[in-house]
Amino acid sequence: SAPAFVLSYVLTATNVQSASNVSAAALSEDVELLSPDGDDLVGSWSTDTGATTSLFASIDEQPFNDTDYIRSEVNPSTSVVRFTITNPSGAVDPASDHKVQYRYYKEDAAGQQIDLVVRLKQGASTSVATWTHANIGGSVIQAIQTLTGGQVSAITDYNDLRLEFQANAP
Repeated sequence: SAPAFVLSYVLTATNVQSASNVSAAALSEDVELLSPDGDDLVGSWSTDTGATTSLFASIDEQPFNDTDYIRSEVNPSTSVVRFTITNPSGAVDPASDHKVQYRYYKEDAAGQQIDLVVRLKQGASTSVATWTHANIGGSVIQAIQTLTGGQVSAITDYNDLRLEFQANAP
């Protein structure tokens, strides 16, 4: 038996700063990194030191830092942890690339199967995108997920986004 580990994550989107009476060619585009800024649901997850509060602080580094992390309990059964995400500093261009990046692994590569499901949500219940990683391994994987146009258009409130991790030992 082994827990699943999540090392860090970040959502990137092109942020368009605009002003009235400015042509489209004059708009400046910057990549904005949105990272965890609060625990929304902790469940049975904890930090690398065993803490069960402020888990977001263990995975909010930019750039990634694997010296701290969060982990599920041993032998997880649809165990969920969910985080709120920083709000963008301005209007987000829905035509821009939106990417979700996160790093994960399990402690015992040869141990029991652990599946990891990652969901980008608006609010606590509306799923925008879901990614499933079956039988995760013992080496750190950095996932970079690009949202489809349909997934981006499903986002109606960038100030209410959350990222959820669900570990399960089937």
